[in-house]
Amino acid sequence: MDYNTGDEPIITERKRHLKALLILLMLVIVMAGLSSAYTMYQKNNQSPQPVTPVSEFTATGLADNMPNGMLSGVILYRTVTFSGNDTTAYLGMYTVNTGQVNPSSVKAVLAALPVTATTTLVLQNVATDATKYQLGFLHQNNDTVTPLDEVTAFGLNDLSVSNNNTMYAYSFQTIEATSTEVDSVNNWSIAIHTNFSGDAIVITEAIHPQWVDNSTAVIFMKTDGLYRIDLLTNEIKEVAGLDDRTFTVFDGLAVSKDSTKVLLTNAKGNQIEVLSLSGGGSVEVTVQSIGQITSPAVNYSNPLFSPDSQYYSVVATRLSEPTMINGLLDFNNDSRIEIRYVTNADVMQSVKIDDETKSGITLLKWLSR
Repeated sequence: MDYNTGDEPIITERKRHLKALLILLMLVIVMAGLSSAYTMYQKNNQSPQPVTPVSEFTATGLADNMPNGMLSGVILYRTVTFSGNDTTAYLGMYTVNTGQVNPSSVKAVLAALPVTATTTLVLQNVATDATKYQLGFLHQNNDTVTPLDEVTAFGLNDLSVSNNNTMYAYSFQTIEATSTEVDSVNNWSIAIHTNFSGDAIVITEAIHPQWVDNSTAVIFMKTDGLYRIDLLTNEIKEVAGLDDRTFTVFDGLAVSKDSTKVLLTNAKGNQIEVLSLSGGGSVEVTVQSIGQITSPAVNYSNPLFSPDSQYYSVVATRLSEPTMINGLLDFNNDSRIEIRYVTNADVMQSVKIDDETKSGITLLKWLSR
């Protein structure tokens, strides 16, 4: 969820079949290039140099030494551009080990997540109805999407595929929010599809589903805390230790692939919090704070862990005073993808998505490479 954009963008689809094919071609071509670049990088045996963060920040409780391993992988992201009443999605990739941004052409999709080497899970709007979303499979050498599920909602976020690539989940906005309740988690629900079909477990007044424990459970956010559902029993329990905080839809949640760490972004507090996670199954789940990063001038959102669970990325948006351009207010916010080691506050990499006509960066997935 992007703090500055609120609801998900409405996409006007044109030439959908051609654009769907372009998505798959983009993924195949870029992934091939990334694999080659990664091999060259290993031969050079160079580590990314730390860069200056977006702004000054303070950190507490984060003092561990960084590991000897190098940053690697590919972060899939989406941006949107606005033209009148229309918005258009752009898909892109950021190569972590080389610092290379690979923008794509215009795409009529909201997400495109690889499931296998030849199959991609895609999310798109239905052109005839802005409140309808279509999920489906895009197969290699096929220019059409095989439908999986059609969702009627005022917004759809957090699309993710389970670690074993057999299930998927997402958040969807059930009520068209007014300006006074746009940040309410109670206007959202999550759907957990335990196989690639239209059948789903639906949890109301919840957001940000995260796969844990080898995809046997999902942790998610409600207004009064974090909760966990055991997919074997459908039992829901509150995650202990966070029942004294109120969450909004602008707060972010991520759980590491090894299910040992939790990352929270606090929109109102301009804060990142790292927590340890223990328990699961028959053992009570507990969390404990490892440390926090606070920057009064920066809004943090879209937390995402690396596949090895040692690093994380966030969207860091530097807030600025608006200026008047052609009679319109221009906030000219500086949005970057920042990468940090989990228990050290240092910024390992910081990259600006350098296109002023776009805004609203959404991090989709961090792929191994």
